[in-house]
Amino acid sequence: MKILNKLKTAGRVLREKGPAGIRRKLSALRRAKREEIAYEHWLEANTMTDARRAEIRRDILTFTHKPLISIVLPVYDVDEKWLRRCIETVLFQLYENWELCIADDNSPAPHIDKVLREYSAKDSRINVVF
Repeated sequence: MKILNKLKTAGRVLREKGPAGIRRKLSALRRAKREEIAYEHWLEANTMTDARRAEIRRDILTFTHKPLISIVLPVYDVDEKWLRRCIETVLFQLYENWELCIADDNSPAPHIDKVLREYSAKDSRINVVF
């Protein structure tokens, strides 16, 4: 079935674009496959492992200067799922000298206030203004 669909697509491209269209389509498919393989290699090289996490933490301990990193997050009526994911990504950072400054622009959704108060109570590095 999959081969049949590919043959139908090839026939359509040949009718509409001619042999040059087939060459462009094949070139695009090869490029997409190369990009997919390159991304898989990148993921293998850059996926965070427990060993890499421990190595980064050891490196951080050697810092002679640990500047405060301030992250400013304006918020207005965002879905709860995305708001939580955003805050969690900051909480998950290995470098610990940061502050998350969240400014809510009077969001009408009631979950915004609840979520922001919840996280600011959970971690003193999270500062919220409404």
